[in-house]
Amino acid sequence: MKKQIIAVVFAAIMSIGLAACNQAVNNKEAKTETKTETETKTENYITEEEAKTKALAHAKLEGAEVTYTRVNRDTKDNKEVYEIEFYYEDKEYDYDIDALTGDVISHSSETDSNAENAGDDIGEEAARALILEKAKGAVEKDIVIERNMNDGQAIYKGTVVHEGKTYEFEVDAVSGKITKWE
Repeated sequence: MKKQIIAVVFAAIMSIGLAACNQAVNNKEAKTETKTETETKTENYITEEEAKTKALAHAKLEGAEVTYTRVNRDTKDNKEVYEIEFYYEDKEYDYDIDALTGDVISHSSETDSNAENAGDDIGEEAARALILEKAKGAVEKDIVIERNMNDGQAIYKGTVVHEGKTYEFEVDAVSGKITKWE
């Protein structure tokens, strides 16, 4: 009788152990499937170059004709998109391209009213010098800056990270006046 009880207990322990092992294998397979789905989704995204090509085709421009100021991937309305900004002659173009399908989600362009006065632009180097003067002790590598348009006005905007603080700034590209410092 003792042998039968021991055999039944042993069989029960083995069954529980096998069930636990089977559950662990199923969980591992489920995680692998999820990872594979995510990897496949990432593999299906268009490249940055393809996104730029889609924006240029929509704007009816060639790549050699434009100057890119921003190309990055971001999430908008739960959708992966490429944000693309470039200049051609006196216009600034902004595009959001669906990173999965390559469709143009949104686009805009505006004419730089200062284009004919482009020679009056202080230039990025002068804008950097103004910011370095304002952020005492900051150095070149502390500044991220780009030329943009704001309501038809050319500006230099960016950030300075210095002594643990982040400052946002805007500099009027024609007058050289710092118009924003936060």
